Amino acid sequence: MERSVLGLIVGLAVWVLVASLLNRSLRFGLEGYAAAEPQMTFTHAMMAARLALLLAGRRCGHKGCRDVEHACMRTPLRYSSSKMGSPVRTSPGASTVA
Repeated sequence: MERSVLGLIVGLAVWVLVASLLNRSLRFGLEGYAAAEPQMTFTHAMMAARLALLLAGRRCGHKGCRDVEHACMRTPLRYSSSKMGSPVRTSPGASTVA
């Protein structure tokens, strides 16, 4: 539970950071973007750049969240030869053969 909350916080922080940095780069790099942003009168190139910003920020936020959650895992999820074929948590050195 704690790792999920920590992952959520880190993911949101990474997303805000990446989105802010990319938005500032759009303002300086794309001519007319800073003037068009308050009125939301974007050209097609500006809208495509905003979509790319959204996707990049989302990917980075997801990766930050996933990395924190995986780094905090105590025991790895391993597949055993159980009758139902579902994953069973075992210790790293334990044998999964019944």
